[in-house]
Amino acid sequence: MRSIQRKSLEGWRRSSRRYPNTSHTPMCNLDMLHVSLLERSNQDSKYSNSIIPSRPIDRTFTTLKESVPHFTTESSSSFAEYHIETIRGTKELLDLDKTPVGSFDEGMMENASQLMEDWIRIKSVYGAQQAMKILYRIVDENEGGNPYAVFDKNIIETLLLLWREVSPDKCPAEAINITHKIQHIIDDDQIPYNNMIAVLCKCKSRQAAIVIEGFLHKLITLQKEGRIKSGTA
Repeated sequence: MRSIQRKSLEGWRRSSRRYPNTSHTPMCNLDMLHVSLLERSNQDSKYSNSIIPSRPIDRTFTTLKESVPHFTTESSSSFAEYHIETIRGTKELLDLDKTPVGSFDEGMMENASQLMEDWIRIKSVYGAQQAMKILYRIVDENEGGNPYAVFDKNIIETLLLLWREVSPDKCPAEAINITHKIQHIIDDDQIPYNNMIAVLCKCKSRQAAIVIEGFLHKLITLQKEGRIKSGTA
């Protein structure tokens, strides 16, 4: 597998290797927006053992009630067990002591993809957070040159659609987070700004409008540099 070039977005500061939380950009007011939205979201910034609250497995029904819309104890036992395994599998996948960066093999990549799909189907803030952590783990594996870590940029639109559905207020900040993270493994002109803009347009918020403006500026810059076709921006 060819070496992955690490090119930062022009004028953008690189975020930390883990979840971006202090990054800045000169485009419009994105820097101030990024910090304020992340403070409001109050999300954990690492995919460490804190991904799943420490609790006995017999309290999993409580976790599911909090994260799965319309979940009740009357649900089938197979449904409950299905999500228990999703929680267990995610915790193990993101435990850096058990699976350090670089340890992904083909089977683990397939498992990561399946777990991400499972959390997306749950359609909750909690599920969106876990899906994002799995995505970032895949990005870290990819950045390290692991040939089994397959990154599909189409998942970006899927995750933003999920955020728009479960928490429109957090969607703009998550769009910035994803952008800062994936710039470690793909070039500027490969980032799907147009798709992200389309998703953010329906958030109908001031924060979303500011992020959209910033992304449009980036597209215009890429067009002027000849890195994307004329008319794309």
